[in-house]
Amino acid sequence: MFPPGPHFNTKLSQMLSLLILNSTLDSISYDEGSHILFASFKWTGHDFDADMKAMRENEKVREWWRMTDGYQQSLAEGAVSSERGGVDGVPGWWKPLEEVFYFAG
Repeated sequence: MFPPGPHFNTKLSQMLSLLILNSTLDSISYDEGSHILFASFKWTGHDFDADMKAMRENEKVREWWRMTDGYQQSLAEGAVSSERGGVDGVPGWWKPLEEVFYFAG
C-alpha cells in the first residue's frame, strides 16, 4: 500500500526542502492499479556532480531512499538501490530517458 506509513508526509516535506536546495524539480505519480510510482526529475543547477553528492551525503535523503526503494523497481540493469546508485561503478537507480516532448504553454 502506498503511501508507506503515517510519517510519509513529514518525510516528503523534508525531501521537498532538500530538492529545492539542490536545484532539482521532481514529480512523482502513482498508478493505483499497478502500484507503480513514476517519477520525473529535472535538474536546474550549475554543478550536477556537486548537487548529487550533497543529496547522497544527506542522512534525510538516504532515509527517504530506504523508505521508498521497496516501492520501486529500477529499470536500470544492475541497479541495486538509490543510495548505492552511481557509486563505485554501480549503475544509477534511475534510468535516464530522452525527453521527446515538452510544452510549457
